[in-house]
Amino acid sequence: MLRKDGKVKEIWGRQFRIVKDGLDEAEVFAFVGRLIEQNSELSNKLEHVDSLKRLAENAVIEATKQAKRMKIETRQAANEKAREIVIQAEEKTKAEAERIIAEAEKNSLDRITASELRARDMLQAANEKARAEAESIVAQAQPRTEELSREKLSLAEQEAKDIIEAAKEKAEEIKRLGEEEASRIVTEAKGRVEEEAALIRREAGQRLPASGIIAESAIGEVARRVLEELLSNSEESKAPQPSGTKAAVPAPADTVSEEMQEQISLGQEEADEKESPALHSGNVELAILPPVAASRLLKLHRRLTKARQVTVMDVAGSAGKGVIIRLFLRSPTRLIDMLEDLPEVKEAAPVTKPSHNTGDRQHKPGEPPVARIEVTISR
Repeated sequence: MLRKDGKVKEIWGRQFRIVKDGLDEAEVFAFVGRLIEQNSELSNKLEHVDSLKRLAENAVIEATKQAKRMKIETRQAANEKAREIVIQAEEKTKAEAERIIAEAEKNSLDRITASELRARDMLQAANEKARAEAESIVAQAQPRTEELSREKLSLAEQEAKDIIEAAKEKAEEIKRLGEEEASRIVTEAKGRVEEEAALIRREAGQRLPASGIIAESAIGEVARRVLEELLSNSEESKAPQPSGTKAAVPAPADTVSEEMQEQISLGQEEADEKESPALHSGNVELAILPPVAASRLLKLHRRLTKARQVTVMDVAGSAGKGVIIRLFLRSPTRLIDMLEDLPEVKEAAPVTKPSHNTGDRQHKPGEPPVARIEVTISR
């Protein structure tokens, strides 16, 4: 309100009355209240506008989501439709291919059947022709075949006779060689025994004058008898050789490996000169326990004969009851160790009680007892 008696002041296009203490408070409050109301209305309008804006934004978002869903659904539907179309096309193509293959197979079978019929007819005709030709050839060749068969049979019989004759001649030759070899071995053994007997006689005369001289004929007779018996038993125990193979030829009696001779010599040279329970000297008897293998005994006899410190004085006994070999040792010798080193000896052990009666040789009064060693021959 404008009063005539007062002054007014225009603020923001509004006139206010100037009072002594300032603006009229009531008017200011009224103006400010109206401003607040206007501001409140504008705020409500702005809120409404914001609400509409948010609603529009939400609508746009929902529309976008809906568009995406529709796009995905449309794409899926299109894929399903395309898949169905492809499956239908494949089924149609497969059915058409099967139909075409079936028709082609049917046509092929028809052609194959016709070809088989023609081939069968041709094969049958060829078989009949071949059979006829074969029968003709057989009929023509039968006389010649019989003649060739008779010739081959005659040749086979003649060849068999020749083989039999050759086998007989070979057997006779082998038998003759075996007899000659056996005779040679016996002759060599006899000669060796006689030489040993002469040597023993000479050495016995020099070393043992009190015991008398052993007659050369007696030693040779006993040695020949035992060796001939062993050779006879060995020949009888051999199985007959087949006519088509060579008989085994016995090794020469005087063949002794140099290695075994060295072993025997070393055993004798390493013996201590002093008497001990393991040393033997002078007369010693080897009791070969039965059963006696003839081949092993002969090899043992050869090795003892070749030993430098050993002299074989006598051999007595038989292969079935046992054999006594009497030795004379020129110097103290580890005889048991030497015997056990030989491959023909399985075991050698001294007899604790000295022997005064050695086989068929009677002990004379005044003679020292003879040491005896029991020997088991290996098989």
